[in-house]
Amino acid sequence: NHGAPAVTHGYHARVGVSAFVHSFAASTFGDGRQALTLRSAQARDTDFLMRLEAGSSPHLRTRDPHLPPLAPDMARSLAALLLRGREEAWRLAWPRARCLVLEVSDLQADRDADQPSPDTGPPGAPLGRLWIDDSSPTWRLLDITLLPGKRQRGLGSDALRAWLQHADAAQAAVQLNLNESSPALRLMRRLGFAVTQWRPPTVHLERPPCGAPDGATAS
Repeated sequence: NHGAPAVTHGYHARVGVSAFVHSFAASTFGDGRQALTLRSAQARDTDFLMRLEAGSSPHLRTRDPHLPPLAPDMARSLAALLLRGREEAWRLAWPRARCLVLEVSDLQADRDADQPSPDTGPPGAPLGRLWIDDSSPTWRLLDITLLPGKRQRGLGSDALRAWLQHADAAQAAVQLNLNESSPALRLMRRLGFAVTQWRPPTVHLERPPCGAPDGATAS
């Protein structure tokens, strides 16, 4: 865990939300040595996003152990199909949603590239993604996913805290939905989210901006 993230590109009250979101996409945070960076996803990230889907989708992880493993080409095709379906569904419901890639950024110019951090990896290596919609007064977190080997290290919570700092600066409430069995439910409550509706198996949560009056959300 890197502790409280220090966002390097702060929010200025006079800039518009679109300019503010643009500055967030270049934010870095971490321990001052190897930082984490959030940037907009690009075409070159397709292979990584498919690997991420393959490592996180229950459709590809919960196969009967008595069955032979999927052939690499089959697994890749299924991951691509699942990724395309998920992204199309999100874009249909939230047309202005965007995908951010979480990756390592080396802040130490003379750092030995052959000695990557055990928690993150070599500079420039993508670790995960965030799908967000910050086009309206109430922002929405659609998804946060990390590679299986990068979980349980505080990296995802650091990324979320950095994004929530920006939401607070914009005085924006944040909403998300989780499955009631999701292990992320406890983390979201620690980050200030409260359950607003519980319709099994889906839990609806919302977090007001820090500094807002109790019960207040952005208008």
